Amino acid sequence: MRPYRLTVVYALVAVFLTVQFNHVGLIRSFNNAITAARFALTPQQVGGSDSVVIAIDSESLQVDREWPWDRTRYAELVTALNEAGARQIAFDIDFSSPGRGDAAFAAALEASAIPVYLASFRQPIESAPGVVAEMQPTEILRQHALLASTTFPVDEDGLVRRMNGGEMFSDGLVPNLAYALAGEPAHVEQSILNASIDVSQVETISFFDALTMRDLRDKVNGKTVFIGATAIELGDEFVLPVLGLRSGIYLNVMAYETAASHTELDYMPLGATLFLVVLAVLASMVPMARIGVMNYTLLNVGTFVGVALLGYGTQRFAGLVADVAPVHIVTIIGVLMMLAKSADQYAAALFRSTMNTRKHAMLLDAMMASNHDGILTINRFGEVESCNVRGAELLGFEMSDVLNRSLADILPRMHALINQRECNPFELEIDRREGGVVDVSYTYVDLPIASSRYETRKEARQILLITLHDLTQHKALEIAERQAKESHERASAAKSALISTMSHELKTPLNSVIGFGDLIASEALGKHEVAEYAEFGQMISTSGKQLLNVVTDMLMAGRLQSGETKPSLQIYSLVDVGKAALSAAKLRQSWCDPEVEIDMSAIRVRTDKQLLTVALEHLLDNAAKFGGKDGKITVKAEAHEGQLSISVTDEGPGIAEEELCSVTQMFYQADRSRARTAEGCGLGLFLAEQAAQVCGGFLRLRNLEKGLCAEIVLPAPIEAAVPQKAVA
Repeated sequence: MRPYRLTVVYALVAVFLTVQFNHVGLIRSFNNAITAARFALTPQQVGGSDSVVIAIDSESLQVDREWPWDRTRYAELVTALNEAGARQIAFDIDFSSPGRGDAAFAAALEASAIPVYLASFRQPIESAPGVVAEMQPTEILRQHALLASTTFPVDEDGLVRRMNGGEMFSDGLVPNLAYALAGEPAHVEQSILNASIDVSQVETISFFDALTMRDLRDKVNGKTVFIGATAIELGDEFVLPVLGLRSGIYLNVMAYETAASHTELDYMPLGATLFLVVLAVLASMVPMARIGVMNYTLLNVGTFVGVALLGYGTQRFAGLVADVAPVHIVTIIGVLMMLAKSADQYAAALFRSTMNTRKHAMLLDAMMASNHDGILTINRFGEVESCNVRGAELLGFEMSDVLNRSLADILPRMHALINQRECNPFELEIDRREGGVVDVSYTYVDLPIASSRYETRKEARQILLITLHDLTQHKALEIAERQAKESHERASAAKSALISTMSHELKTPLNSVIGFGDLIASEALGKHEVAEYAEFGQMISTSGKQLLNVVTDMLMAGRLQSGETKPSLQIYSLVDVGKAALSAAKLRQSWCDPEVEIDMSAIRVRTDKQLLTVALEHLLDNAAKFGGKDGKITVKAEAHEGQLSISVTDEGPGIAEEELCSVTQMFYQADRSRARTAEGCGLGLFLAEQAAQVCGGFLRLRNLEKGLCAEIVLPAPIEAAVPQKAVA
């Protein structure tokens, strides 16, 4: 059921039950107890009132043991009170039966100068259920006295809380003694006694003391005198709120003081009680989760106290008794209902939280168990709080040897290194049977102070989280890699030494072969007898030059690959570099004398002229080789966005896209077939790229619609001048 529906249903039920049971059973008792408590909080003293009680007490019965007494004693008392100046007299004694001394008593009543009231009351007959006997003074006494009712309604719990304004007898309405003495007219309505009046403080005189005392005038002058039984033996007793068991004469005094001071009370209208009940329902049924436990408590405690103070105020100052028991009961039941609902919600939330925590704990356990790294947590006391199996294995311990032990005891070196560093990882050799090295990473996890009244910590705490990564295999691979690198460096050094040695050993005989071939071809030593000798000499010279180019390229490739070549940076004109490269390319065997167009600005660059010349030479040679005799080669230099671009473009077949990234590798041949038409050993583009890189640039290849563009990109030029074109 939705909260507002539950509130409406509860309000309707509470209103219905209040209407039906407010003045019956347990609720009536609760209301009476609250009303009595309010009376007890503000006791009113009557020491200054005009009430005096002349009591027929146990001492009086000791003086005259014959009860009922001869009524001449009452006659004597009436006479004495008249002489003492009493204002009025009220008898709470049954004079309904004739007795000795009636004549003397009647004479005293007739002679009295002040009003004398005799008690009349109605009493049910036990032997005749439903029949009520009217008990009034005898005719002789009634002729000379005033009649007043001393009957009080008794509640179901035996307490007297109300008084009648009068009582209907067969001969008419008889006023209540209290209203008669107070000079108020008789009426049939009931009022609530002011139980805060403390009648125990009323001046009380024993019956025979009143007859004999000389200072009676000082006691009763101008006052209302009540005469009645207080002896327990006579049984004239009633139970009053606050005061408890009291004689009937004091009940009449309380009623008189209430009427005289106009402090009689009435019940608050039922509508006001129902309004308070609805307010209590609304306050108690506010969802606790919406406003919080503290605000909910303050709201309902405030409602409870406010209703209690309202009831006290209306009773104390407005003369209205507020029946707030239903309001308090509704508040208590509503609070209990919301507590039960909140407890159920809390239990459900706690269950979900527990299951969620258990799920995360299981996931965390699974993650830690399956993790290839070791994980440890160290609490603020320096003890290992948790550790996965892998962590214990990496440390060379059993789990039982690690958990709840001090890190300083089991791994003093790790503890010392952690204290010396500021969350920087470090490597640590582990003393275990198979040896090993672990990478130790650690961090401090702060546990901040929670903003809750249940938080007992005064300062934030930290947990040290340590992660161990096994570096044993990694270290072995590093050693193997280092050894391989050292072996490669030794091989490279041997190769460099071989190249350096072979450079002289190969070039010297080749130059001799080329020289002698040229001599033979040119018939420098005389005309040959056989004409073919000159042709053979030319072939020897050409082949020697080709082989010399190959040897030179290989030696250059070896130097560039070894990384030992350092650029000799100087400022050169780019036009001079282009011309030198073209001249060198023309000396190569593959040169087929194509059309070459050089479009360069008079750009001056700071570079290694020899390396840049070598790069352009091989790009030109490659372009001539694949572009053919009928093709055209274009060499162009441009400065753009802080870079210098030197491009060599041919009209050949280009290179397959999938091989563009591979053709710059050493000895790579795009055409690996035995029937390939282009000569070469696959060093041209490799040398061009390596030379460009040493000069601080790079080589970029791209296919055109017809042909290939090889582009060397270098850092920005020193200066650029007017373009110059040359055609070879």
